[in-house]
Amino acid sequence: MGLIWPLEAWIVAALIAGWVGGQGSAAAALISALIFFLLAALRALVEHRTGAVAFAAADRLVAAERARVLARESARAGGGPASAVVGALMWPLLTPLPGVLPGTESIRPSLPGTQCEAWHALLRTPADWVPITRAVWLCALYIGIPLIAGYLVFLRRDVAGE
Repeated sequence: MGLIWPLEAWIVAALIAGWVGGQGSAAAALISALIFFLLAALRALVEHRTGAVAFAAADRLVAAERARVLARESARAGGGPASAVVGALMWPLLTPLPGVLPGTESIRPSLPGTQCEAWHALLRTPADWVPITRAVWLCALYIGIPLIAGYLVFLRRDVAGE
């Protein structure tokens, strides 16, 4: 869509040249504005569709890579130091992923990003405590589940070297 910008610039330049030369009319200005608007709408539509296609491809790529990483790490028999690092890194990277995938609108209120925005309810008059209460409970779950899982894994390992 790089060719539309020069066309829009040419239309504006031709209109200004007509005004400076004394040949500009209201009809020419209206036609120029209409052509400019239609080109801008075409550019926006094409950029939007291109972006939608690119985001859909990125979503599929991220989902496939996530499945590969999870399959590879879950297939490891004994794990190892790398599996702990991968697990610790994948948790914050993958938790916001369902919020951008299509068809997950029903679970978006329970995602961590939504909980970070719950404090906005304090600015309402009267204060809305429902999102804040939900955020407290869900954040406790989001913190507690990995801590308990890490503790259970820690109990199974020989960390003292004895």
